[in-house]
Amino acid sequence: MPHLNIPVYKINQANLRIKHKPRVMVGRVSFEIAPGTGLSLNDWYTRPTGQMKPRVPGFADQSILATGLPEIQLKFCWPGYEHLDIVEHCPLVGLKCNGQVAQAVAGAFKIFMQKAAQVACKEPRFAIAPGSPYNMQTVVLIALRHVCGDVFIAEVDYQPSIPSSRMMS
Repeated sequence: MPHLNIPVYKINQANLRIKHKPRVMVGRVSFEIAPGTGLSLNDWYTRPTGQMKPRVPGFADQSILATGLPEIQLKFCWPGYEHLDIVEHCPLVGLKCNGQVAQAVAGAFKIFMQKAAQVACKEPRFAIAPGSPYNMQTVVLIALRHVCGDVFIAEVDYQPSIPSSRMMS
């Protein structure tokens, strides 16, 4: 399947505003359904937990919740928008597993995409705008990476030919 890894830029940790300290660091939590392949942000955002759980290895794991954080700050490192320093908060209270965290991350990503569509992108190749190839159906969640404190970044990929209905059937 053709895909394009979205580059993730280094985060300057000196500029982070950490609100909560975790009990443990979790490193990288994968949401791949096969090596290098994930489910679209749209699937994560719209599909019921019951449909997602059997498709995603590690869906029921609780490693992110083991941090003891009440919420995570999801920092967006999308090329051309880093200067905006967009951070969305994903509450963890009431969630039971990593899969539910991924569903919350998809919701935060939707908000990010709406904000990004309102401003000019410094790297036109990666612009999120009406008519651009990057949207909730073509961007897939690969993993969450714990940066430090309560700050995480989402590893995503652009996979234009991912057939959502086939992946979920």
